[in-house]
Amino acid sequence: MKDFCSKFDIEFSNNVNEQTTHLITDEDDNHTLICPLSKKVIQAIARHMYVVTYRWIDECLKVHQIINEKPYEIQGDLTLSSDHHGKLICV
Repeated sequence: MKDFCSKFDIEFSNNVNEQTTHLITDEDDNHTLICPLSKKVIQAIARHMYVVTYRWIDECLKVHQIINEKPYEIQGDLTLSSDHHGKLICV
């Protein structure tokens, strides 16, 4: 994360607030693009932010540019639904 923020001049925060654009989270080991439901995930969804897996960070660093988030966007959670269509759930 430190390399990503430095390379792309991005500010890292542990809080979801007005300046936050993306929430980076872990995926469930058994389900790609499904994460645990947390307070931060709920806050990010309510603010219409991208909730993406750490794999997005890795791929951006690999190709030396910010890439499209969509293939890395979390699509569901372990508590309510395994597929709530990512960022579309709040539209």
